[in-house]
Amino acid sequence: MSPRSYKITLAVLGVVSLILVPFLVLGILPAEVGTVALAAVVAWVIYGAMNSKFARSSSRQ
Repeated sequence: MSPRSYKITLAVLGVVSLILVPFLVLGILPAEVGTVALAAVVAWVIYGAMNSKFARSSSRQ
């Protein structure tokens, strides 16, 4: 995955998470939705970190 598409996807996940906040605070959506959104963002950040780490290590060989 290119760095640009990774950043765009991360930005989209972040914006969607921020849009969900008022609905979660008002109780319109269950708390599980916020947990899933947070888990998706964290998983995407970890994916990007691991992908970057592997790309750097493979380019050194």
